[in-house]
Amino acid sequence: MPNRAFRIACIGGSAGATQIYSEILSNLRYDTGLAFVVVPHLGMHNPFGLVKLLALATQMSVLAITDGLPLVANSIFVTPPGFHLRLDGARLFLSQFVSRGWPTTLSCFLTSLADSHGPPSAAVILSGLGNDGSSALGAIKIAGGMTLAQLDPRWRGMPDCAVATGNIDFILNASGIAKALTNFAGQGRGPSTQRD
Repeated sequence: MPNRAFRIACIGGSAGATQIYSEILSNLRYDTGLAFVVVPHLGMHNPFGLVKLLALATQMSVLAITDGLPLVANSIFVTPPGFHLRLDGARLFLSQFVSRGWPTTLSCFLTSLADSHGPPSAAVILSGLGNDGSSALGAIKIAGGMTLAQLDPRWRGMPDCAVATGNIDFILNASGIAKALTNFAGQGRGPSTQRD
């Protein structure tokens, strides 16, 4: 059983959610103690494009995930396009996937995150089409984690499907998500209201 001293926050959305990714990170301190894993539902063609964009929004290290990369706190790990991601202990592992219908990249990672037996984790569902991520939210909740969805997203599919499961704790804008994650890092609690 892995023994991580830090919590993990997974942030997932479409490649079109780049602006809200950046807004969330710009509202976070560099020393929350969380490890952030960004899982784009539909990745950019340039595997380093999102890494470069997010690095402009934060003082934290932003890394493109490679197979077997260890997680560390106060860093951001970005999933490259064309891969499923899973967590084993404190390491990230990649496997290529063949696209059949809507991708399930986010759901796959959240499921492995919930099953990792480490400290409770947070799942954030941002703007995107389809329902990726929704099927794994119950597992995150059962494991004691926190779940959030974006308020007023450009593409409503993913956030709306997530909310419809009944497993979303908070529906917030970018600054509200950042505040909830900061609170979660320190004491495992979200904001006092459901909507920001």
